[in-house]
Amino acid sequence: MIFIVNQDRKGRSYRNFNHDEFDKELLSIDWNTLFLNKNCDDKVKIFLHKINHLLDEMAPIKKLSKKEIEFKQKPWLTIGILKSIKIRDKIYKKFLAAKDPLNKQTLFRDFKIKRNIITTLIRDSKSQYYKNYFDENSKNAKKTWDGIREILKVSTKNRSLPTKLKDGKKLCYQC
Repeated sequence: MIFIVNQDRKGRSYRNFNHDEFDKELLSIDWNTLFLNKNCDDKVKIFLHKINHLLDEMAPIKKLSKKEIEFKQKPWLTIGILKSIKIRDKIYKKFLAAKDPLNKQTLFRDFKIKRNIITTLIRDSKSQYYKNYFDENSKNAKKTWDGIREILKVSTKNRSLPTKLKDGKKLCYQC
């Protein structure tokens, strides 16, 4: 699992993260410096420094690949769906490499079945993701609208309005 830290295409890699070891290291941290300090801001800085130092050791920040960034933008893609996609792609590669027409036909049929199942799974997973998202944020109008904009792919940046409307070759409206 990858957690995106910032927009510089970097994120924490939790691939080799060990929860038990993290808990053990967390318990071994000396928190006395935190409690001795009276300034609240300093306490937060000390706490965050210790946690970030531990996370840097156990889940280092690394540059994300294009594929990792793409999958982070689609949180409804589960590990199971990703494994199914890999299997589907392997079947397709075998189909492309096959020379025997009967084998090629069988592989193509298997590919189509797998493709259709994955498409259905992705639609259901995406639907469930947004249902949960809107259920969790039903009382937060900003988050609700952020979700709606994400679904509709509405961006407030670089948005240009049309200056003309044409129907075939006939100009209907010009600004």
